[in-house]
Amino acid sequence: MGFFIIVAMANAVAKIVSYNLHGLNNGRSCLVDLCNDPDVNIIAVQEHWLSPDKLFLLNEVHPDFSGCGVSAMSNKLVTGVFHGRPYGGVGFLWRRKLSGVRIGQSRSRILL
Repeated sequence: MGFFIIVAMANAVAKIVSYNLHGLNNGRSCLVDLCNDPDVNIIAVQEHWLSPDKLFLLNEVHPDFSGCGVSAMSNKLVTGVFHGRPYGGVGFLWRRKLSGVRIGQSRSRILL
């Protein structure tokens, strides 16, 4: 499924999980399972295959999690009609109860 890292956070432990979705629709059920695990606080996702206008879906995966991401398809979509299957994309989901989470985002990078 992925890997996880456990880090200390001000007298608490945070579990950070990385998960390759192979498309948000394909990986959604396992992603929701990760969100339901009370020990998981941050989820890094890859290959969500979302276009820029669909990135809001990362914020709607689970009511206890916020999310954001970048699309790998941005440049491809501005060049004309898209052919083939979607690809790429990375993002983060984090528990809404975490305070002090800051997101730095440029056109092609995210920093949590």
